[in-house]
Amino acid sequence: LHSEALFLGVEEREGALVIRVSLMVEHSGPTRQADEMVVLSLYRMLQELIGPRWRARRICLSHGAPSNPASHARVFGRPVDFGCDFNGIVCDLKDMEAVPCSARPELAQYAHAYLDSLTARAALSMTEKVRRMVLSLLPSGNCSVERVASQLGVDRRTVHRKLLQEGSTFSSILDEVRASLAVQYLRHAERPVSYVAVLLGFSMQSAFSRWFRDHFGCSPSAWRSDGAQSAGPVARQVLVAASTEQRV
Repeated sequence: LHSEALFLGVEEREGALVIRVSLMVEHSGPTRQADEMVVLSLYRMLQELIGPRWRARRICLSHGAPSNPASHARVFGRPVDFGCDFNGIVCDLKDMEAVPCSARPELAQYAHAYLDSLTARAALSMTEKVRRMVLSLLPSGNCSVERVASQLGVDRRTVHRKLLQEGSTFSSILDEVRASLAVQYLRHAERPVSYVAVLLGFSMQSAFSRWFRDHFGCSPSAWRSDGAQSAGPVARQVLVAASTEQRV
């Protein structure tokens, strides 16, 4: 609610709570430092609420491990898992039932009123709502406009109509999110192209390769090997934007 650039998803799974955090950035450059900052901030907030002795079940970061991960282990109180499918924290579901020792139940109504006021101000456009849903649903392999509409509590025609009013379409948003994530995922050489295809919601690697060539002017493997030297104009534009962001 405080930052429209941050998408947070929560999922219950076999006695665990999976908290995924994603940055909604307008460039495709590396976000390693920002990702670590967001995950650490979330971890510190949970530790403040649950108690100083609390430890997460897993700390997940999507980028590769540094040469010396000791600092990460010290800060998070446990070894960090690098090269994961997402950035976030996995904790025991029962941890979420903890009541902070400093909690004041009589202030709950004021907290709810404050959150309601933030929600009212954070009136996201349909384009932004769809973009966030696409980001959340892509790895499931079922990121259709019907599924997105269902998650938003409206029908497909409503989604199409509102997107057209905002000068956008579902397919353009899907391509935009996929393009941004594809560049980030392919930077990790240890991640097979076939697995990148799955993370982007493609049922077959060949379908991903065709899509990638249409949008970047080269195959995923060629892009990974040679970068802008073998990439088409779209890929070069993405790389230049990323390079500019790093300099800034």
